[in-house]
Amino acid sequence: MSRKILVAVDLDAPFAIALIEHAQRFAAVMGDRLALLHVVERGGRIAFRGAVAELPTDPATLIEAAEGWRERLNEQLETPIAPGQLRLRGGSINEQIGAEIEEQGFELLILGGESRHTLALFFDGGGTARLARHAPCDVLVVARNKLGIED
Repeated sequence: MSRKILVAVDLDAPFAIALIEHAQRFAAVMGDRLALLHVVERGGRIAFRGAVAELPTDPATLIEAAEGWRERLNEQLETPIAPGQLRLRGGSINEQIGAEIEEQGFELLILGGESRHTLALFFDGGGTARLARHAPCDVLVVARNKLGIED
């Protein structure tokens, strides 16, 4: 039986493509279904490889925008992501990730460990730690070296 996996990814992070490809390989081996989520703080902008856009507010435009960003991502990925596989949400990052997990019934959340600061926040009780402690599913943090990030 396949699980539903959510990858919370910052599309503008230097490791975004590496995290998505790592999660794709993991899901393929395990026979799981994968979705990607990019959360933009209210009033924020979506950025990826030099392209920037405002976050749409109505649901239909949001879905259309996600498809446009999916096409941009597919230019960089070895394995393309399918239509509807990328989701965009606006608001508090932790709240929106938690809401997406609950609304869509995800069973695993994958996050990337960008820096030592991210891991320090995790263990010191920052936002990532709160999300991991209160996430309604299992959480997997991908190691920095798996994402090509040097110490």
